Amino acid sequence: MAASDRQAGTTHAEVSPHLPWARLLTALNEGSTLFLVQAAWPPGCTPDAAEELARVAFASALPEPATVVSVSLGGTAVGVIVTPENGHPLHPMHVHVALSAARQALAERLPAEQPNDLSVIPLSVVGTDGIVRERLDDLNELLETLLQRKLGVNFQPIVNLGSGDVYGYEALIRAPQAGRLKRMGNYYRAADHARVVSWLDMACLEECLQEASRAGVREHLFVNLDAEGMAFIEEAAQSLSERVEQVGLSPGKIVVEITERQSVTDFPRLAGQIAGLRRQGFKIAIDDAGEGYSTLASIADVRPEFVKVGRPLVRSIENNGGRRALLEAINGFATRVGASVIAEGIETSDELATVIEIGVAFGQGYLLSKPKDSFRGLRRDIRDVIAAHGERRRARVGGRQSSIGAVARQGIMLPPDAPVELAQQKLGRNPDLDSIVVVQEGCPVGLIMRHRLGLRLAASPDIGTLPVSAVMERHLRVVEADRPIQEVAHQVALRESERRQDDVIVVRAGQVVGVAPWHALLEAMVSRDHVQRQHTNPLSGLPDRVLFEQEANRRLSEGDGCALVAAQIVGMAALNRHRGLAAGDDLIRLLGGWLGDLVCRDASAHAGHLSGCGFRVLLANDAAPAVCEAMHRAFGVFARQVEGLPAGSSQAPLCSLRLVCLRDAGRRARTLDAAERLLQTALAKGAEAGHHAAAA
Repeated sequence: MAASDRQAGTTHAEVSPHLPWARLLTALNEGSTLFLVQAAWPPGCTPDAAEELARVAFASALPEPATVVSVSLGGTAVGVIVTPENGHPLHPMHVHVALSAARQALAERLPAEQPNDLSVIPLSVVGTDGIVRERLDDLNELLETLLQRKLGVNFQPIVNLGSGDVYGYEALIRAPQAGRLKRMGNYYRAADHARVVSWLDMACLEECLQEASRAGVREHLFVNLDAEGMAFIEEAAQSLSERVEQVGLSPGKIVVEITERQSVTDFPRLAGQIAGLRRQGFKIAIDDAGEGYSTLASIADVRPEFVKVGRPLVRSIENNGGRRALLEAINGFATRVGASVIAEGIETSDELATVIEIGVAFGQGYLLSKPKDSFRGLRRDIRDVIAAHGERRRARVGGRQSSIGAVARQGIMLPPDAPVELAQQKLGRNPDLDSIVVVQEGCPVGLIMRHRLGLRLAASPDIGTLPVSAVMERHLRVVEADRPIQEVAHQVALRESERRQDDVIVVRAGQVVGVAPWHALLEAMVSRDHVQRQHTNPLSGLPDRVLFEQEANRRLSEGDGCALVAAQIVGMAALNRHRGLAAGDDLIRLLGGWLGDLVCRDASAHAGHLSGCGFRVLLANDAAPAVCEAMHRAFGVFARQVEGLPAGSSQAPLCSLRLVCLRDAGRRARTLDAAERLLQTALAKGAEAGHHAAAA
């Protein structure tokens, strides 16, 4: 339905419960094509006159002999049925020709002051009259809903899982609850049977745009389109960008989410349509990655801004290693092709924690916020949860020791007097969990492991009525949530072999908060080692900019009264030219080793190798002068050593070390970037080698 109809204040007449599909049936034949015409008809134009205007416009526009029948659908709508005399459906090119010619012929007969109040929509080839007749009630309800604009719209936030801010809202169509259909899936099935999906798609799109404009959306708006809707937009006289701008929105703030309600047989055409939307300024999201045309290969070709993964992948992901591995792969792939992943269907805190830990950029789901009819953002407690999980992930990626609480998963808990058969049922309904914690007043008193319970039941099937206290393990591994993962993993490795794979029970102040399976500990340790190897300079052995910046930002944001020292090797090009590249590599290794020893000796020190010749050191304010002096002296020894200069030689080495120290860095800058600007100002002044200047 054209947006201009609503802006012009056009009203639709009441439609009777028995809509004119019955009249359409008499004109339907195999291969008929149905067109929908909506227009601001001339004043005093009766339904019969509107029918005749539409019929004549199409009869004169068709490039082949055909029967043309028009039927008033109530209000401003007229249905036009075209049946070629040869019995075959109109060729797609003839549909396009007829569409353009009929639109022009109608425009010449409409009031000149309302040139935009005209919409001609091809609704594809209609099924046989028998198929339509079987579902006449559903089709009547569909038509009434569209013509009387009974569809509603809700908005569900899409959340940045790094900051907790709302990035945008997905517009979700809400079906009217009166009547037979009630759900949008039923409406689309009815539309599919009558081959009017594109009409329903465009009605939904127009409603979403209108409601978002009325509600005053400022963030990005995600709207859904499928292949048929895309095909209509391609043929329509008014582009999608014009429709969007007509309601006061900007294409640059619209994300078109490509869905797949019907199978796509012409992907190259769909890819071309997507490219056309992008040229108009729209962003693109591909829904349900890995399914249908949303294969990874297709995503690589389309290069969308967003890749959405659905509830089937997110459900219980904290306990399903296969789903987790798949999401990690999709997230890594999306990042490589320049897209961001949106995890839909997040309903539990454990699912949220896991997708954040994986590094997924955006989230959506009932846990974050249910769909609403306005833009209300997130509750404060949800933002706090996202911030806490994000900090744990940054700690893990940054190489700091994460606590065991970061990998703890909410498990099953039962009281001691619960029957064994209930435990069996719980495990049966939760195949991704391996244990049940037996608790009394929140405190752990026992553990039931799936494999041991299975063995007990196989040997004694009649124990189902016994309390779980009769079969539970009492030799537990219970740890506080703030214990480092590495420490707990070491303790697990030292357990007796038959207990090594038992879940670790995680508590806070003695109360159970979750369990940590042995494989979760292993994954955390492997991930930590992998990240450290990936972000460690192979020459110096020091963290690169990614890891150093994370730790620096944490300490600076906390107002840590630390000093930040910039160390820059000067003259490396001359050394490589005269002594070879190996000499330069040796010098970097020696300085990196010295800084590594410093970090081992001083727990407050943190060093990083940020560029080829640039190093940074965070350390206590009072230690900075002595460390700078010692570093300068050590570097002089290293430089002479790699150049082969005798100890007593008066010849100066080719390389020197320029040092600049920013005292009280945490009180003068809140991020590493801000501190770097102060340091670079001092470095630009040409501080001499060995001069420890405090940045102004």
